[in-house]
Amino acid sequence: IIGHFTPDGQYKFLYYYNFLGNSFKEIIITALTKPWLIIKQIASWHNLFFTLTLFMPFAYLLRLKYLIPAFLIYLQLIIGSANDSVLVLSMHYVSLLLPPIFIAFIMFLNRFLLTDNYLKLKSLLQLNNSLFILILSTIVLYSSLTMGPLPSVAKNLISPGWSEEKLLIKKELVKNISPSDNLGATYEFLSPMSSRHNLYSMHYAFLGKLQFSNTDYELPLDVDTLLIDFNDFIYYELQYPDEPTWQSYYQKGDDSIRKLIEERSFGITKINDLYVLMKKDVNNNIKLYEIVDDTKFDEVDYKKIGENISFLGYENNLDHISLYFKSNSKLNEDYQIRLIGKNNNEEVFNRYLPLAYGLYPTREWGKDEIIKINYYLNLKDVSSLELNLVNLQGYYTLNNLGTMINKITQENTLGYVKIDLD
Repeated sequence: IIGHFTPDGQYKFLYYYNFLGNSFKEIIITALTKPWLIIKQIASWHNLFFTLTLFMPFAYLLRLKYLIPAFLIYLQLIIGSANDSVLVLSMHYVSLLLPPIFIAFIMFLNRFLLTDNYLKLKSLLQLNNSLFILILSTIVLYSSLTMGPLPSVAKNLISPGWSEEKLLIKKELVKNISPSDNLGATYEFLSPMSSRHNLYSMHYAFLGKLQFSNTDYELPLDVDTLLIDFNDFIYYELQYPDEPTWQSYYQKGDDSIRKLIEERSFGITKINDLYVLMKKDVNNNIKLYEIVDDTKFDEVDYKKIGENISFLGYENNLDHISLYFKSNSKLNEDYQIRLIGKNNNEEVFNRYLPLAYGLYPTREWGKDEIIKINYYLNLKDVSSLELNLVNLQGYYTLNNLGTMINKITQENTLGYVKIDLD
């Protein structure tokens, strides 16, 4: 029914059931002929934890028949998000289950209060007030530590995920955006800028598709300003699952952004760290990366950082550092940089950087191509850099504060080089 009224004739959440097929017909046939695939999907540790956690606040004291209205919704959640069902607990989808659960809990209490067991329990608790307080305190404390925001709040107070310097950089960029600008922005800026009349998410422009749909998508032609945190280009690699359809979108994402910037003549007006403000029809000489024919560096000084990439050298300029790389063969994977800044062996920073800002990822590099990348980093207190070429694996999730965070599950270091700054 929904697919009939959508522009592309599709139900956009059909993606969640692609383990059964790529069309509604295929999904139904597979579900009927291979039911063990559904059972396997349901019987996951994620779904077990999801179920236990969902009913824990009610101490599992529920009259089951009142949960029947929630069964189909529950089934949809655990089948469609078997690998991410724990994440669903932090999102709005669970709200659909709450009315039946509360009704089932209330009806259980209503029946229990009329039994002799209630009178026995009441007498026991009156004789042992301390036991009642202990049980209640344990429930509240456990729930707060496992499902509540306290752990994330404490972690952010002890070790904030942001710095005063980064906040000032973002504020300075935002100050240069007019209220009348039609803005395309990356994840971090969407909420703070959400009061604007025209605001568009860059990740849709990156994918080139509407959410869970095959409908092509481009930023509207009247978008005249881009506010980009290029950290997102690392997040995209972690966010989109290792599934053929998503990977086909991801593989074309850098092409879509390069095309957007080039064809609409976006130029950089402000840049600091990995935060960039671009305006339409701006021509200047600020380049994030370049493909160059030659360098001033002696070939004997080239350092291999991995089997297929060499580090040629660097130039420490007034406001940025230029790093030169060469691909020794055609690359099939996306690599990133883990950059460690030190001052007399004391670590100043330790962070990831997207190679060529993610606009020209390593899988696009041709054999023997020389890539010059200009990073506008604050290196005033840094005497040396350790540059590690890494391959990252992980995923994107929510913390208890509802903030999207990336989780690196595996980091493979292919090689490294030390740079002593002039």
